[in-house]
Amino acid sequence: MLFRSYLTTKVKTRLVEKAQSLNPNHIKVTTEAGTVYLMGLVRPAEASIAADIAATTSGVKKVVKLFEYID
Repeated sequence: MLFRSYLTTKVKTRLVEKAQSLNPNHIKVTTEAGTVYLMGLVRPAEASIAADIAATTSGVKKVVKLFEYID
């Protein structure tokens, strides 16, 4: 449980630090067994940025995008 919370916080922190072109408040991050689930209402480019950031976070084994896309 502690590692799951730590990994979620780590991904959210990296989203804030690295992605000036997206609002991290629009993306919900949930982690289970090293798999990060990204959810929210975003543009396709924002989804790609968020997924790349999550995938390059140490400890993340897999990223699952569950976004709803807007134009």
